[in-house]
Amino acid sequence: MVITRTPQVLTIAGSDTSSGAGIQADLKTFQIHKVYGTTVITSITAQNSRKVQQSFDLPVSLIQSQFKAVMEDFKIKAAKTGMLSSPEIVSCISDLILKYKIKNLIIDPVMISKTGYKLLNKEGVETLKSSLLPLALLATPNFQEAEILSGIKIDSLEKMKEAAKKIQWFGCRAVLIKTGDSPFNKGADLFWDGEKFRIFKGKPVPGKNPHGTGCVFSAAITARIARGGNLLKAISHAKQFTQKAIQKAHSNWIMELTP
Repeated sequence: MVITRTPQVLTIAGSDTSSGAGIQADLKTFQIHKVYGTTVITSITAQNSRKVQQSFDLPVSLIQSQFKAVMEDFKIKAAKTGMLSSPEIVSCISDLILKYKIKNLIIDPVMISKTGYKLLNKEGVETLKSSLLPLALLATPNFQEAEILSGIKIDSLEKMKEAAKKIQWFGCRAVLIKTGDSPFNKGADLFWDGEKFRIFKGKPVPGKNPHGTGCVFSAAITARIARGGNLLKAISHAKQFTQKAIQKAHSNWIMELTP
């Protein structure tokens, strides 16, 4: 039963059998933030705490049907994308975002799993840059994804700023590069909105590098935006929420998601 007064949000991503990332992590994060989560599943993966073992992309026609079903019955205030594993799926989602006029779109440009499984090929990256990024309120690439999107080898804060400018130039209103386990500036994420830079500071948690941090982070931003928060405050909250989840992680894999 849908409670209509609850803000309704959409995650467009892959399914993760371990529930540490993807659709499952997004829904848990939405629930904690008191928004109603709907889903469009793009791919099904078989994965556990060690690796992604296999993935299967759903047909574009089924992805379109899922999207249509959601939009016919819900008022989506914000949406996020995760795993979009082919150029055809990226293009499909871009068309649907435009068709249904979704405004508050957060893009988590998932390209490689934590264990190194490739989730988006070169052609898909180019399609993402040309068709999906221009529709985004915010893109949240991690350090490695930012290098791929920008074509810039990031080995300093200045290079990171160059990469942020390049990614924002593709059309998204703002970009947040997550430093994660980068060799420098660890835990401090860089925000650029075309006018000014801002650093969101955090502290690396020694010994813990859990799966799904990017999904949880972007889902928390999406939820806060849907609840009426502004972008900077949404990012600040999501940063604190995700760091708390990492600190309470049961292991290097499973985060503890609590209010």
